[in-house]
Amino acid sequence: MLKTDFSGNRVLGFDLLRSFAILCVVLDHGNRLLPDYVARYLRPLVFDGVTFFFVLSGFLIGSIFIKSFAEGSLNKKNLFSFWLKRWLRTLPAYLVVLSALVVLSFVNGKGPGAGSIIRLYTFTQNLYYPQPVTFFPEAWSLSVEEWFYLLFPVSIFFLINATKLSFRYSLVLIAMLVIVLITINRISLYSYLQPLTIDEWDTHLRKEVFTRLDSIMFGVIAAYIRYYHPGFWRLKVFISFLAGLTFIFFTRYATGNDFGLFNSVFSFTASSFGVMLLLPLLETVRYSDTKLNKAITFIALISYSMYLLNLSVIQIAFLEKIDLTFIPKIGVLLKYVLYWFLTIFLSYALYSFVELPFMRLRNKLPK
Repeated sequence: MLKTDFSGNRVLGFDLLRSFAILCVVLDHGNRLLPDYVARYLRPLVFDGVTFFFVLSGFLIGSIFIKSFAEGSLNKKNLFSFWLKRWLRTLPAYLVVLSALVVLSFVNGKGPGAGSIIRLYTFTQNLYYPQPVTFFPEAWSLSVEEWFYLLFPVSIFFLINATKLSFRYSLVLIAMLVIVLITINRISLYSYLQPLTIDEWDTHLRKEVFTRLDSIMFGVIAAYIRYYHPGFWRLKVFISFLAGLTFIFFTRYATGNDFGLFNSVFSFTASSFGVMLLLPLLETVRYSDTKLNKAITFIALISYSMYLLNLSVIQIAFLEKIDLTFIPKIGVLLKYVLYWFLTIFLSYALYSFVELPFMRLRNKLPK
């Protein structure tokens, strides 16, 4: 059995946030396997884990980006090096899972059209239009992240060269501009669509690239504050954490289930801002060698693979084809337990055999 490498340098607080986010995602998707009278008691426990991932990703990648270029030069060579390292981290596991799903779908005689396949391979399936939900629907968030990796550095590069602004001010200006423009876009979409159902709200407002890039930018702004204003970053971290929880819980529980202006436009802003406020305190929580901490870090390490596998591969392609109703009373429970077991087991395998080797290759690249 492969051994997972636990590093004493890990930030346990970030692993906790990442683990919580993926468990929310898997729990939410798992409700499809349960009777509604059971699932309705689990739904209130689920938060929007993807927003947690977006903000944390923006913070971590933003921190790497700032450390790489704040005191150096941002040129084409360095940009390609940055992209190569990002792609070695995100693309291999994604391409393995996507390709396996494509092959499996054609074997079953239900393959998607060539256009849909090309869009999924190029992350263009939901740029400014809804992604079809019939094939690999969870890929929507990966598209948002990949376009962030591509567009954010390019925007800063061109702004610096066009205006001669410093890297520091170019970065924060682009991040703020994206937040403003994406919010305006959501307002425009809301005014045009006036969503009446959760599906309309979900596909048009929650799951398009140009309606969600702002969530990642809140993480970038956090990275900017941490690097350039470390004293402010460490100021009153407990109050910041409590304020963040207030934003998150208010957005989740106090705004109702309507699809009005707040839930369609500003709920994404509020929840992302809330997650951003959690980060200063979470950064102070460091890893220690306990069983609980190892469990948290283990889930965090395999969280990307868990996201890729739990719905389309494990649930839709496999478990939904299995009929356990012939087992009285416990057939549904067995399928649900199997869902969680396979998600963790296969995610560990994907992490160990695909993610980890490419991360090791990435670490060998020149700084």
